[in-house]
Amino acid sequence: MGEQILNFGITVLTAGITAFITYLVSIKTNLRHKEAELKRAQTFKYFLPLKFIAEELFHRLAHIEKKVVDREDIDIQLPQQLADKELGWYFTDWKDCEDNSMGAGGYFLVTTIFMQCQLYNRINALLKEYPFIEVNLKTSLVKTIKDLKGKDDQEHGVKNLAGQQLERCYNEATEDSHTSKWAKIEALSKKTGNIRLEKLTKCVQLTAVMRGGIPYALQTAFGQFIEKIQNGEIVQINYEEFARLLMDEEQRLKFQPIISFYSELVDANFKVDEKKLTKLRALFISLCLLQNAELD
Repeated sequence: MGEQILNFGITVLTAGITAFITYLVSIKTNLRHKEAELKRAQTFKYFLPLKFIAEELFHRLAHIEKKVVDREDIDIQLPQQLADKELGWYFTDWKDCEDNSMGAGGYFLVTTIFMQCQLYNRINALLKEYPFIEVNLKTSLVKTIKDLKGKDDQEHGVKNLAGQQLERCYNEATEDSHTSKWAKIEALSKKTGNIRLEKLTKCVQLTAVMRGGIPYALQTAFGQFIEKIQNGEIVQINYEEFARLLMDEEQRLKFQPIISFYSELVDANFKVDEKKLTKLRALFISLCLLQNAELD
């Protein structure tokens, strides 16, 4: 009888221990699943969309800056007025692709403005959900510039133009007293390893502020202006919807600081607003910082 009770007790104890271990394993598995889901949301819903638009705008600014330096075409595409334009104008790049002197439509200017608003929209979304998220800078900005400059064209014996452009913009951004006062590009350019993403986005936001730039206090609003509710979710409007917003005078006024920033960078006589160009170069460099960031 005693042996039966002992065996029963051992059986119950064993079952209890097994159930407890199973429970702990289940909790651990659920936590891992939740952590994996959180990482996927951070990566695919917030971080990668931010990196994508940052890269798109980076290449657009590279194109603009190079055209200004080379004094080519950009005096036709940027200095335009948006008032009284039909929808077709927003979808027209060059009026005659074979002859740029025939003039340009609004596609290049307006898509640049739209990219800028999309960037602010993505920054808003990420910082709202994950304000303390950390990223890993795999390489420093100064090393990126150095490596690009070192990649000479072996066949033609010329220096890498991308490296030259990055160095030119970096020097302009860090030597300008007003820019360096607000955006700590030089300090961030030497960093590697883990860093709060908010520090990088803050640098992006501060590079173009004040004195003819894009007002910092309005940047959150610029991102919100291109949102709509779709199926119960907040999403970005598309380019056609953005164009139709700008066709409305009252709606267009809300975007005027960004419109002015790009449309007044250079005039039709190729007179360059050097302050705006410095801000554009600083913004270009700050976006390169974001390109080096990875979410581990």
